[in-house]
Amino acid sequence: IYHSFYKYKSRKKIILSTILLSMILQSIYIIMVYLMGKAIGMNVYLYHYFLFIPIISTVAAIPISISGLGVNENLFVYCFGLVGAQEESALVIAFLARIVLLVWSLPGWYYYMTIGEAKIDEDTMKIEVRTLEDQI
Repeated sequence: IYHSFYKYKSRKKIILSTILLSMILQSIYIIMVYLMGKAIGMNVYLYHYFLFIPIISTVAAIPISISGLGVNENLFVYCFGLVGAQEESALVIAFLARIVLLVWSLPGWYYYMTIGEAKIDEDTMKIEVRTLEDQI
């Protein structure tokens, strides 16, 4: 991790553009979940989604269960229940959000399974490992 930070310390434009892109993508995801909530009749303000979803995603990333299964759904029910959403609606939103993330991941999975491994040859990998070992 240290070497990664050291390597990019002089590339502030890359870091800032990456952070900006990440914020845009996270915002799109949150707005998508908000629209799903609206579609099923959940009357929760947009700012609650921007408050709760980052918290839920962060806590669900802690390796308590496999891929946050159960933790994510319980947090949706708990957090959105705090602002008056019905448990069933919050649970549906949690499942729909998980399904959408899985669908979004399919192109990357397909690329990795078909094209990604074929482009990495053993010699290139050995050179990269030696370079990293020299840096450490």
